[in-house]
Amino acid sequence: MALDSNRVSALLFSDWSPYFVLARTVAGRTSNRFGRKAGIFFGIFLLSVSTALQTAAPSDTAFIIARLIVGASSGFLNNAAPPVANALFMCGYYLGALIAAWITFGTHVLDSSWAWRIPSITQMVCAILALPDLLILPEIPRWLVSMNRVPEARAALAYLHASGDTFFAVVIHQLISIQHTLELEQDNATTSGYAEMTSTPGNRHRLFITVSVGFYAHQHYGNKGQLLISGCLQIWNLIFATIGASLVEKAGCQILFLLSGAIMLVSYITIAGLSGGTAVVPFLFIYFAGYDIALTPLLTAYPCEVWPFRLRSRDLSIAWVSVVFVNMFNTFVNPIALDSIGWRYYFVFVAVLIAYEITVFFEYPETRGHSLEDMALVFDKDEGSGRNEVEERGLDTGKTGAAELVDRV
Repeated sequence: MALDSNRVSALLFSDWSPYFVLARTVAGRTSNRFGRKAGIFFGIFLLSVSTALQTAAPSDTAFIIARLIVGASSGFLNNAAPPVANALFMCGYYLGALIAAWITFGTHVLDSSWAWRIPSITQMVCAILALPDLLILPEIPRWLVSMNRVPEARAALAYLHASGDTFFAVVIHQLISIQHTLELEQDNATTSGYAEMTSTPGNRHRLFITVSVGFYAHQHYGNKGQLLISGCLQIWNLIFATIGASLVEKAGCQILFLLSGAIMLVSYITIAGLSGGTAVVPFLFIYFAGYDIALTPLLTAYPCEVWPFRLRSRDLSIAWVSVVFVNMFNTFVNPIALDSIGWRYYFVFVAVLIAYEITVFFEYPETRGHSLEDMALVFDKDEGSGRNEVEERGLDTGKTGAAELVDRV
């Protein structure tokens, strides 16, 4: 069977292409060595170069090269930024999609090259808006501690949690907790590199979560309709994704995942029952509301919360690899199946959503109320790390006063 060239092109130049995943892998190593902020700044630099080249592209070759550089910039931004922005990171995808959808809707009537040059220029809008805050925000404290830059880590924690008071008890406790956890992670490491991600039962559980989140996050209805419907849908997506991100600390990740699956399941069953036509459009919007409240904000945030610091960048790379394989399936298999059996193919996704609900209920532990350091209690409780050792060393805030904590730093 011959491959559809349009589908191949869409896959190669989408944010989920194999090439872009390779860029994210390189970005992970770079961010681990030079810091998350450095990774973001380099991503913005590459985006600036690619935007200039793409907008001024005199030929198809120059345009393709520019698109490849965009992919590299996406790799750095998508790997370095999630630990900084957490659940709000993926909500930004819809902000960018919203801008792109409406600008494209406005420029598609132009009978000149500016129909595509204007959308190319606007790729820089969100990056420029993010620069002021990025310049002000400190580097991630955990990375600073991992590089033995403890005074800077302490100042960063004070900036984030105590209005600059470096002697605030919570700041000192967090710093000691981070130091202790990173030491335990290093001591308990049985191997290095990606092999470490399968070396213990806790890490294998984490790996299953990472792969499955990527899988479930991109098993969705692919045809969003015409430009006008797409533009309206991006507004809808942004609203509900932001609502979901704001509820992570209040409702908890597991509740959001389960609610998300239930809403999508009901929508899919209804869409299948309606057998296509315009009547499915409202339920398509309802489906994406369910998708947005959990699978958008938690695609990167939840895996980041369950992995130890030193493996977090590799975790994100694997999550994107999972997304790529699912996207390849969606790109090449879903259209053929839909053409062959029509609305009946929706029942495949009904089965996937049922599996999603079961997986979340039994395998996705709640992270609400736990610090990143505390998650070792959930995954590695039988492997010699966690709160027991913290309490044995007297580092629990309930047992240690501020003065003693200051002396320990």
